[in-house]
Amino acid sequence: KTGQILWIAGGAAVVHGEQPAQFAADGEILAFDSLHGDAIAVRNSRGDLQFVAVGKELNAPELKKGDSLLVNAGIATRKIDLRELDNFAAAGKPKKVFSMSGGLDEEIQEVHEQIINPFLDPEGAKEFLLEIATKDAFFLCAILFGPPGCGKTLLGEAIASELVKRCEERFGPDYKVGFMLIRGPELLSKWVGETERMMRELLLKKTAEFDLTVILWDEFGSTFPPRGMHDNAPWISTHVAQFNSLVGAFRAENRKIILLAADNRVDLIDPAVIRAGRFKIKIHIPRPNEEGTRKILSIYLVPELPLHSSCFTREGQTPKEAIEEYLIPECVSRFFDPDSDANKLIEVQYGGEKEVLGFKDLLISGALLDDLVDRAKSIAYNRWIETKDKNEKGLKLEDLLQAFEEEVAESKHLPVAEKALQDWLLTEGIEGDCTINHLQKGKTKRLGFQ
Repeated sequence: KTGQILWIAGGAAVVHGEQPAQFAADGEILAFDSLHGDAIAVRNSRGDLQFVAVGKELNAPELKKGDSLLVNAGIATRKIDLRELDNFAAAGKPKKVFSMSGGLDEEIQEVHEQIINPFLDPEGAKEFLLEIATKDAFFLCAILFGPPGCGKTLLGEAIASELVKRCEERFGPDYKVGFMLIRGPELLSKWVGETERMMRELLLKKTAEFDLTVILWDEFGSTFPPRGMHDNAPWISTHVAQFNSLVGAFRAENRKIILLAADNRVDLIDPAVIRAGRFKIKIHIPRPNEEGTRKILSIYLVPELPLHSSCFTREGQTPKEAIEEYLIPECVSRFFDPDSDANKLIEVQYGGEKEVLGFKDLLISGALLDDLVDRAKSIAYNRWIETKDKNEKGLKLEDLLQAFEEEVAESKHLPVAEKALQDWLLTEGIEGDCTINHLQKGKTKRLGFQ
């Protein structure tokens, strides 16, 4: 009948009279502005005003200006309780420090030279025509990238911690430093426009509350994958446009912001986001080498651990000396032994070249070494529980080596080694076809990389 309300879906009138249940889960998020009889005024993300009808389940008189409403087909169906942005931002000192990251001395030096020093000395940086620094404003984007578990997030928090400490020393205790830890997937939302809204709230409004804001954006690529990569989710491309416009807004305002992005693969981030000019600093966090592994093990193998008598190789040796002179050197020697089976996992043939890769190339990381030491401690503990033999109490070198063998054996049955191999090929700049021989599985595979 003329005047009867029809609910539209997919270009067809499907129901009349009653509101379909499926509309409760679809639509876009708009902000409530004011009530006008049977209609309400709402605003979109650009601030444009529009009028929509009130759904049967929505109690319009109780709405407050700014409330988020789910709107579908011109009808506000219900109020949406969005996540609190305060969960992302907090004033105070992050807990991580540089001494917790073993084997990253060169990367830490680069951080000081390119991030910390220019911020603490803006006049000197400006004298050398560095565009990132002025007296009243500082804006810098840096990305930390590399294999998983190698300290990107830890280093980002340590940078923030160092800046808090240095700012207190230089500018006094009243200088307010804000630290935001954003995990990329937490920003993603099924509501159209909600991710962009949260980015604006965090990056424009929250940063205005502090003298300096340090933002650590973990899993950065999950928010900004290359446009066209997800054809079934075209709205993701608007994340890139929103971020780029916010970066432009930062540069036009007198704010002090340091944005640290962290991700495993920069090639899986939209090029427009991390292009030169936006991200001036790109720091690669590699897998630990032998020296780095020594430093990482010295963090996790502490003198307070009960050590087995076999760990003491000379009279009067302290637990700290036994760890430094015996346990750590023996572990590093085994981990990096090119003739061990652990370092003969995969053979790669490409362009007439051949490489044999294993634990030291594809698997080792700070996180894995942490797990390895915990596993060894568990082995020693359970041996003590079972035997109650005082002569068997304490951590042995054999416990660490057993934990090492178990970690390698487990990794061989997981896709982690092959995924790490793809990262290795990309890092080495190897393109075209290559042949992979799994030396301990007897399998061969051909891969193509462009």
